[in-house]
Amino acid sequence: MEKSVPYFKRGLPHKGIHWLNKAVELEPQNYLCYRASWFFEYQSYQNCIADLERYFALPNPSIQFTPSGEMNMKIVLGLAYAKLGNYKRAAEMISAGIRENQRENLIGLFDFHALAVVQFLQGNHDDAILSCKRQLLQNGLLPDTYYYLGLALKKTGRMMEASDSFAKALNLIDQEGLKQNLCFQVNKSDIAKALMD
Repeated sequence: MEKSVPYFKRGLPHKGIHWLNKAVELEPQNYLCYRASWFFEYQSYQNCIADLERYFALPNPSIQFTPSGEMNMKIVLGLAYAKLGNYKRAAEMISAGIRENQRENLIGLFDFHALAVVQFLQGNHDDAILSCKRQLLQNGLLPDTYYYLGLALKKTGRMMEASDSFAKALNLIDQEGLKQNLCFQVNKSDIAKALMD
């Protein structure tokens, strides 16, 4: 695993994965999630899903997080499913990750945002609104969350609230140092277009 790190840092994922494959062969319990996080990073969602489903099928898998510690790997698994269009499985895994975090009194930076995006993509707009609001209670500085909140409000006919949410997203999008969601990235042009429509 240590031999893989310099290759990833240099932008050579194929060489990094080569060494990680060897680590996974020797100790799948310790390295499947780590390799899956790199697959996710490089948008190899099918490989990410394969590794994480294998990990969670092991006897007594422990709670795992991304290498940066920002996200529960069950939420990463849900987002990988979402990127491949399986929103039902995505919602199940993200919800499971949130429940795990809550049992441990942990609050993920993007947990409810991830759930809200999937709920919106499923067409569950009322649930998406609730999840966005829960996310904003934890962190009100996520432009992506205001954007998806605006989209869901718009779908439910609450146009004034939607416009207000898009305006907040636009105000935040250029602020330096603010994090955006890892998977369904929102651009300034997306927000501006939503505000104009």
